[in-house]
Amino acid sequence: MELHGLLTLLIEKMNWQLDSIARQIAELSNNICYFVDRLNATGNDVAGNNQDLDSYIHSLKRVVLLILNRNKKDEISSNVRSACNSFLYYCSRDKNVGNNLNLPAIFGVAYSSLNLYYYYCSSINPIKINQPVLFFFQACPVDQPPFSCTEECNGVVDYCSKTGTYPVIIYATNPNVFQKTLIYYSQNPYHVLHFSSHGDIGRLVFCTSGTYKSISIQPTFVIESLSLAMKKYHKLPLIYANACFSDSFVRHFMVRKANTPVIRRALGIAGSNNDYCANKFSRSFYDYLSAINPLYLNLDDMPLCISNSLHKTKETFIDKRYNCKVILMKRRKNK
Repeated sequence: MELHGLLTLLIEKMNWQLDSIARQIAELSNNICYFVDRLNATGNDVAGNNQDLDSYIHSLKRVVLLILNRNKKDEISSNVRSACNSFLYYCSRDKNVGNNLNLPAIFGVAYSSLNLYYYYCSSINPIKINQPVLFFFQACPVDQPPFSCTEECNGVVDYCSKTGTYPVIIYATNPNVFQKTLIYYSQNPYHVLHFSSHGDIGRLVFCTSGTYKSISIQPTFVIESLSLAMKKYHKLPLIYANACFSDSFVRHFMVRKANTPVIRRALGIAGSNNDYCANKFSRSFYDYLSAINPLYLNLDDMPLCISNSLHKTKETFIDKRYNCKVILMKRRKNK
């Protein structure tokens, strides 16, 4: 799954300011995620390293308690407090069941440490007024095959750094966090809603809270969530669902209903996806989009940039069979 190092790269490319606590979270979270990546690669055959993992978790727990104790008077955002409490919750769960590791607890510690790092860094580098937002929602439940999203995430971060877009990156997304995150940034224009997950016909797969098992997400839930959040801005230039069979999922967004936001473009995958192409194609698409898209592009001008960027990507992408799988759906400006 290659979790380690993802957000360190994000912070470096965005030139975000860091304090000593952020650096401690980064180092410890990276070490925890490295352990989980090895666990994915070798199964439960990581005996002898549990003491190192326990040490990293214990050290990060001290940092989390320091954050909470220093900020008892609502001086930290609700997102940071929630991330701290989530990390402490997974720390409290037994990491061993019999002779085996308790995977939901281990994954919970790793994912919540990543989300804590992101939320803490974003709290000291807050979004600007009217700054556009790109949402990156990742979900890989423990009962599904692991996948890599490293290059996919890098493409998103590069795009944000070049275009002045604010990245909102959430790992192991569950339905409640998805909806709350959209509402939290509701005063800013949404530019892209990107999903990196498993999928099936007409649905995407998120994680359940607490157990990180699979839970199906229907298009109606996403539409309802967007309708709740998008009161100030009613147009979303792009939904990109990088998941198997996601073309059937995003097709629902092309039919506008009363009192729902206008989705101008949707990208989905027809049939099965694969790690290599999913990462490379997404990265290439965002590279072209950042080259075409100047800083703070008008919302009404973005759909054409998206269409042109996809055309350029398909022209140059080496796997022509995969090109045929990536489906772009359009809605006319006034429809």
